[in-house]
Amino acid sequence: MPAGGSPQAFRWPVAAALAILAAAWMWTAAAEGPSVRIARPADGQPVSGPCAVLVEITPHPDVTHVVVYRGDAPLGNDFEPPYRILWDTRFDPDGPVRLSAKALGRESVVAESPPITLVLDNTPPKAMLMGDKGRSTDPKG
Repeated sequence: MPAGGSPQAFRWPVAAALAILAAAWMWTAAAEGPSVRIARPADGQPVSGPCAVLVEITPHPDVTHVVVYRGDAPLGNDFEPPYRILWDTRFDPDGPVRLSAKALGRESVVAESPPITLVLDNTPPKAMLMGDKGRSTDPKG
């Protein structure tokens, strides 16, 4: 507190300084843009069945939601962190698939993640019936 000043006189400059710092942080964050990445599953990972896609983004005042893309087609969106899309891979053909994510604002794309490639493999396991004494009933062996 300044010498001879009242506590109320000291609070106003501190509040003003804090407001200026907050505005500067928001402006810096808005100027730099957020960082967006697909955190899970990992790039190159094989996936099958239901899969959760987790998108991490640095906080940013302009971001309203995140959209995950399979190739160029939207796969799903989420409006609240943690941003997570549930994807049932059984409806997609086996093989490599590219995923990316975009952080969107009210009117535009704020940031985009680097793409990742996953390998879908929903091939059912080969079933083998066992006979009553542990012998295979498979005619081939």
